[in-house]
Amino acid sequence: MTNDKRESYQGQLDCDLTLFFQLISSEQDEKPNRINHLYQLRDDRKYQELHHEICELMFDNAEQSKELWIRIDEQDDTISSENPDSYSDEDERPYYRVSIMTKAMLAYDRMIFRRILEENSDDNSGENGYATNMYRPYFFNFLIDSKENKDKIKFLTDPRNINQWFVGSFSENEEGTVFSGYIERFASPAEYKEGKIIISDTRLSKSVLHEINEVYNLGKNPCSSDKDIQMELDRILEKPELSTARIYNIGNGNCIYLKGRNSFGDLKILYDIGYYCTRPGKNINNKIYQPSISAIRSLKPQCVIISHWDSDHYYGCAYADPDVFRCKWIAPDLGDNKNVSARRVAKYLKVMKKIILVDRSSGRQLARIIGIHSEFKLYIGEKKSGKDGKITVQNKEGIVLEYLVHGHKGDIHTFMAGDVPYESIPGHAYFSTNTTYDYLVVPHHGAEMETSLLSNATLKKGYAIVSAKKGRLVQSHKDALTNSDYDVRITGDAKLCIEINLLNHKVPKRCH
Repeated sequence: MTNDKRESYQGQLDCDLTLFFQLISSEQDEKPNRINHLYQLRDDRKYQELHHEICELMFDNAEQSKELWIRIDEQDDTISSENPDSYSDEDERPYYRVSIMTKAMLAYDRMIFRRILEENSDDNSGENGYATNMYRPYFFNFLIDSKENKDKIKFLTDPRNINQWFVGSFSENEEGTVFSGYIERFASPAEYKEGKIIISDTRLSKSVLHEINEVYNLGKNPCSSDKDIQMELDRILEKPELSTARIYNIGNGNCIYLKGRNSFGDLKILYDIGYYCTRPGKNINNKIYQPSISAIRSLKPQCVIISHWDSDHYYGCAYADPDVFRCKWIAPDLGDNKNVSARRVAKYLKVMKKIILVDRSSGRQLARIIGIHSEFKLYIGEKKSGKDGKITVQNKEGIVLEYLVHGHKGDIHTFMAGDVPYESIPGHAYFSTNTTYDYLVVPHHGAEMETSLLSNATLKKGYAIVSAKKGRLVQSHKDALTNSDYDVRITGDAKLCIEINLLNHKVPKRCH
């Protein structure tokens, strides 16, 4: 990008920001000194600091607004299966997350995405652009406590309301159902604030829904072909020889960092970059996961693979170094998933030309990358009704990772299932038909599911790692793993992570 073009884009961005400042100022009669501070940051070209201040202002204004746009998101299937009364006030317990949008957030994203798209109109030419370097995905939600609101949960679980937008407010003077819980503000760092939200029976107008869909639309036929994905992974991984994998303790979520070498030198891959926040009683800041959060800040992958678009598999990107958005992301198509947080991340990566979306309409082997002594494979899970009917389609059609090392003392076999239940792993993976895996990262954080495929293996002592907090692993699932000769390890028992050696059959190491 030439200097003249770069300065032109900077001028256009500044004009857009002026209009945006006028919008948020008029919406809430914002104090002049706060708006003047935004102008000063803009004039000083401190754009990253400006973005953070804009997010904080939008969050503050939302808490005072008389009209929010609230989406009842589809919940993790395990929430409905747990009994809130079994949790004490000191325990982590299930919550229902609802997404929140405002007119200002929509206007801000529309403006920024347009500018980033212009800066990235040529291949990689926009990486030094002002808007490109200014913006980071942000999240704004409300966590509804399942125990304190158990008499009102039917509203959230009614199929007619799931994945629908409603008008609401934080003001108890407005009409609607009152839910208690926590405001979740994600603009790094995450902040949690006790409060109440009111959700009315009024659906969002079609015109506003159209605006939201337009801003976060990923385009017609957004998926790449399997052939193109194979070629891109061949280019990025280039004869991968992975040696270790760190499965971080982020609660019931997934964040796995694979390290090794390839033809170019060091190779680092992220298989999910999740963050799991629960309502942990008095410990609302989730200090238990602080070591992992600190580690996420320093990760420098050449590629990010997202198994599926549940928040506990991608929310950690809010903590990551900006460079995490400079590498290619491989992720399933969002399909009918209209969760605004997932859409915001995907659209940001789309205008940055950094995301490759995978068609998840059929279970199959997606890619096979051959190293000198290894095989790196990705699969797409199959949507099967079976006994895992309660598990979401997003979970079933996720991306699965398999890594096989051919050593002089025998093969070392690692299988990472994401949230894809055993019966949805495609036949192309020949799951458990030959032997117990050396390392199995258990699907869906040890939730209840059909486990009969585990019994097909010829027994060989292996290690099963469950990416979950203590107490999540269902006993029947644990029994099936134990009966299949797995030594079960849980990330919740490690302060930082569990590290496995992908080259040798060794006891997984707890890192503190």
